[in-house]
Amino acid sequence: MTRYFLFFLINCLFIVSATSQQQKDAERFFNAAQYQEALVAYRLMLKKSPASAPLHCRIGQCLLALKHYEEASVHLQYAADKQTPKASYYLAQAHFYNYHFGEAVEAFEAYLNESNDSTILLELKQARLGRDMLEHVDPVQFIDSMIIDKAAFLTAYRLNVDLGALKQMHKTSPVCDALVEFFSGRGDRRIFPVEINGQTDLMQSDSLLDGWTDPIRLPDEINSAQCENYPFVLSDGVTLYFGSTSEKGLGGYDIFFSRMNSSGRYLTPQHAPMPFNSPYNDYLMVIDDIAQIGWFATDRYQPAGKVAVYQFIVKEKREPVNTEDEQYLRDCAQLKNIRLLPKHTETITTALPKIEQASPIVFIVNDTLIYYALTDFHSIDAREIYIAMTDSVQQSTYLHLLLDRQRTAFINATEDERALLRQSIPDLEKQILQLQKAIIDMELRLRRMETEARLQFLIRSGLLDAVSKVI
Repeated sequence: MTRYFLFFLINCLFIVSATSQQQKDAERFFNAAQYQEALVAYRLMLKKSPASAPLHCRIGQCLLALKHYEEASVHLQYAADKQTPKASYYLAQAHFYNYHFGEAVEAFEAYLNESNDSTILLELKQARLGRDMLEHVDPVQFIDSMIIDKAAFLTAYRLNVDLGALKQMHKTSPVCDALVEFFSGRGDRRIFPVEINGQTDLMQSDSLLDGWTDPIRLPDEINSAQCENYPFVLSDGVTLYFGSTSEKGLGGYDIFFSRMNSSGRYLTPQHAPMPFNSPYNDYLMVIDDIAQIGWFATDRYQPAGKVAVYQFIVKEKREPVNTEDEQYLRDCAQLKNIRLLPKHTETITTALPKIEQASPIVFIVNDTLIYYALTDFHSIDAREIYIAMTDSVQQSTYLHLLLDRQRTAFINATEDERALLRQSIPDLEKQILQLQKAIIDMELRLRRMETEARLQFLIRSGLLDAVSKVI
């Protein structure tokens, strides 16, 4: 009898020791932000203690970090019902990112009542904003979307020359990984971000005969205490779109727009509706009001370093999605399936010819092979060269605009102004010739690289017999 008791005692001690070690491993994984490994360990522990509210809370936290919001809310709701510390807070976050904004507000308020933690007031404000915005989701008709490297996302914007030019500033910033500047279609104005005291503010500079004016900071109606970036001005010259991390948004970068009144003052910026804005980073809204198409970028649901650029139909008058189905509204707002959004066939048919006119020059490898996206390139090096070539083409376009402007100005210029123009015009012509030569060289190099890379691909794929049909 004593022997069985000792065996039972040793077995219990072994189970306790194993459980304790398993809990230590789970906590170690969790504290190291290795949430997938922690989740496995916590789930094994939950099988032995299915009613443990702290375990449900930890599992919910792991799922929240892994962006499995719906499943996370189930575990966190259980933990919150058992009054587990901070469970209501994590539950609110899960609801917020799952677009259940009303439930997020309730959970944030419950946590605020139990903890008096004022640090969550901004999150509560964002949840209330999301709840209100979900009642006014814009029924956007999307044409296309492209997932692309963040470093090359400007190549997805197919701007007509008259709209102006976008350029990624080759500067590193600890507060923003991509600084984008806008040049007007006439080449006489640029708006760009500048880092000031740990944030980025939008500045404006105008073109004169002898160069650019000193940058002037846009007013406080535009610049907040956070970061402003990604500017674009409509062809009307007075409507400014920009991205901001202001506390007036849902979190991350949000898209705002403002108009300049007759006295030259910007009006209070308006917050773009869902689905353009989300709790993630949304920015660089570009509108071609002639072709009636637009673009915007977002990193929602994308891995690190990637963004999705959506192209959509621009309508003069918009009405919110008219439905009592909250899940349908959430699907529209989240862009989970853009086919769910209402279709306007007549509008699309009218806009498509205009879209083709505004399309970029496609890259022709040879007589039978044309590339339409960066993902078509077989060579990574060739892809990088194409990005550089696209940047050079945009720069060349801008320099042509500036050259035309200076040539026009020469006609009515004073003698002193003409003396300056006689120096700047040849310099611009020289720069343009150098850029054009560089672009041609890059095109030839790209064709050689891709021809060789495609040949190697066909050899590896066992399709060498088809090479003569492709190259």
